[in-house]
Parts: sequence; C-alpha cells; structure tokens
Amino acid sequence: MNPVIFLVLIAILLSGLHMIAPDHWMPLSALNLKNSFEPKKLRLTAFLLGLLHGITSTALALLVIFVGVYIFGTREIRIISAIILFIVAAYILINSYREAQSKSSVENTSLAVSVFPDPAFLPILIAAAAYGIFSISIVSILFVISSALFLLLIVILVNMGLAKSLSKLRPVTVDRIVVIALLLTSVYIYLYG
Repeated sequence: MNPVIFLVLIAILLSGLHMIAPDHWMPLSALNLKNSFEPKKLRLTAFLLGLLHGITSTALALLVIFVGVYIFGTREIRIISAIILFIVAAYILINSYREAQSKSSVENTSLAVSVFPDPAFLPILIAAAAYGIFSISIVSILFVISSALFLLLIVILVNMGLAKSLSKLRPVTVDRIVVIALLLTSVYIYLYG
C-alpha cells in the first residue's frame, strides 16, 4: 500500500476513534439535555467543535514539523516520526492509567476538551512530511474534516438514542485502542515508510 494512503487512512481512523471517546461528545450531549438546543444548533456546535479540534491538532503538528525540520533536517524524518509515534503512544498509555485511577466523571469534562489539540495526530503528520508538502496537506485536510464529521455523526447518533452503548465506553479504553494504532503505525513507517 502507498505510504501516503496508509497515513490518510490512519489519520481518519484516529479522528474517528478519538471522537468516539465520551469526553468529546458527552459534555455537548449533557449541555443539550440541560438547555434543549434546537437540532440544527446542536449539529452546528458539534461540527464546529470537531473542526476546531482538527485545526488545533494540525497546527500543533505543523509547528513541531517546522521546528523539527529546522533543527534536524528532512533526512532522518522517517526514523524520527517512528520514534515520536512510540513516545506519543507511551504518553497516551501512561495518561490512560492515570485517568483510570481518577475519580472524576466524563460528565464533568468541559466542552473545551473537544477543541484541545490531540498529540496523537502529531506523529502521523510528521510521517507525512517525509513525502512532501502535498502529503502533509492531504493528511491534514482529511484529518480536520473527518474530526468534524465524526463528532457530528456521534452527537447525532447519541441524541437519537442509537448509540447508548457509547455512554458506557470509558475514555481510557479508547486511549488504549489509539495506542495500539499508533504503535502499529510506528512499525509500518519504520519498516516501509
């Protein structure tokens, strides 16, 4: 498989997995229950939150790429991206253990969590940098759009009552699935990238 297509698929999978985590959609659903938003306003808010999340994650990754290329150059980017994937996966895994021990509930999470950048996207974009600016652009655009669309879809399904099982899903579980995806991506990039 073409490495750029692989990275696009991983970026879309990552955005979907990340938005399934209750800490992204549950605060909006709880706010909707409290304020009874019109469906159009709820959908627009979900889409905008997902869009902002994708944009901030991409901006963080682009900043790191710029600094990384400036410091290290482009020659070692494949190895650096595999290492960063591993480091980010370890960070998410350690953080998931901390979250599992925490007594705070997902319902108390702020809507702002949907806007905060996701460090899991960083190594995907760094890996795309090895294939040039066009690859960075495609992976970034599709990540941003899919983040917005996945959050919108999940909020719609939850508020229709079609995704009740998602409320039982713990963010820690999603984090661990993301860790597995990142580690597999790291191995793929190192071997075939």
